[in-house]
Amino acid sequence: MAMQEEEKSNGADKASDALREISIIAEIGIITGSTLDIDEVYERFCTEVGKLLSFDRLAINIHDTKKGLVTVAYAHGVPIPGRDKGNVFSLAGSVSGYVAGQKNALSGVPDPARFSDCVAAQKEGMKSFMAVPLISRDEVIASLHFRSATPDVYEKDELTVAQRIGAQITGAIANSLLYAELKKTEERLEKSEELYRTFVRNASDIILKTDAGGMFTFINPAGVQLLGYEEGEIIGINYLTLVRPDRREEAARFLGRQFVKKIENTYLEIPIVAKDGSEVWLGQNVQLLFDEEGRVTGFQAVSRNVTDRRWAEEKLKESEERYRELSILDGLTGLYNARHFHRIIEEERSRVNRYDQLLTLLFIDIDDFKKFNDTYGHLAGDDVLVRFGQIVKSSLRETDAAFRYGGEEFVILLPMTRKMDGVHLAERIKAEVAGEKFFPLSETEVHVTISVGVAQLHKEEKTETLIKRADGRMYKAKQTGKNRIVFNS
Repeated sequence: MAMQEEEKSNGADKASDALREISIIAEIGIITGSTLDIDEVYERFCTEVGKLLSFDRLAINIHDTKKGLVTVAYAHGVPIPGRDKGNVFSLAGSVSGYVAGQKNALSGVPDPARFSDCVAAQKEGMKSFMAVPLISRDEVIASLHFRSATPDVYEKDELTVAQRIGAQITGAIANSLLYAELKKTEERLEKSEELYRTFVRNASDIILKTDAGGMFTFINPAGVQLLGYEEGEIIGINYLTLVRPDRREEAARFLGRQFVKKIENTYLEIPIVAKDGSEVWLGQNVQLLFDEEGRVTGFQAVSRNVTDRRWAEEKLKESEERYRELSILDGLTGLYNARHFHRIIEEERSRVNRYDQLLTLLFIDIDDFKKFNDTYGHLAGDDVLVRFGQIVKSSLRETDAAFRYGGEEFVILLPMTRKMDGVHLAERIKAEVAGEKFFPLSETEVHVTISVGVAQLHKEEKTETLIKRADGRMYKAKQTGKNRIVFNS
């Protein structure tokens, strides 16, 4: 049984680590998709990455393959001469150039004789290093660098995590580069309308416009391609007709509030039904459009496909619920475990003291359980524990809670219950357990009994004292003949 408990504990720990990683990566996905301010993205990205990977410096280098240059777009941590934010250096002969050429990650301390850009880093005490290429449309547009003064920090698992988080931020960098390039063009063309249309039609995000009545007046090619409609099929129809039916009222309220209150910018995630019937979740930055007199003429939205993230969040939620069950329940009896008991009893004690209410504790031990196990085997003993758990659960009110305290020991918390009412419940459970028939050896009928200690919480009494009183009474019950209940000492 100890081995089974250890395996369950190890499995729960692994599940916890995996859930934490999924949760943080999902949060990174939200960060990279919720704002167009790339500097804010970098800062928040670095904060979340620090929860998964150890580093004393994180840098994001932007590659300009046409000019053969690298620009440090972001740097956090240990300063490296010539490698601060905004510094530019040659792509050739650098680590950035290597990962760009190979389109593959690099792990291990680079040789300064081969990579000239690592000389200064090694002087600053670099002992571990990895770099990940950030690839958009089959082109390495940037690279993500980690370094540490601690040796052998980055192994295969860390490199895999780095590649996963790198994939999350690549889209944001690609869009920021596109936006930056278009801004330069905008300055050259004096912010012409043609530039805007070029940006919209070439953006990987979906861009749409409606009039004041919510009718589509424009949707860019990315939106047409994602939703599967022809442009002519969308122009002139109401935006809400594309929203999943059960969410239309919610979307209408959201947008209606924005229109009435003239809130210039909002963010909304909503499920859209594509032409083939499939569901696409869009994360939309919605901006109101005004005429010269300040009247709302419609809205425009920059939308991103967040379907994969929403799906991952749903799976994460399901996993979290399952993990929570595993973390608070005893796998054999189906009762709560001891760890959950210590948390709940503190909450109940606080409530009792705050509102001057009652709380009674039953401390139960199955009599001669070790002897039963030694005689009939642990499988037979498990059958007794399972049946005992069933009896207890069927005897409790909705407000009560039962816990496996350890081995054959159990505790029951009875909120808003006087001691003598707790004694009556203990009598019923004791009688039902004693009447239960077990057949560990074919025709051999065996009965088990329990000893119970009952204690009611005194005003301002400490939790440890209450448990000790109930436990002491349970042992007194065992010492005075077993199969009995002691509620005074």
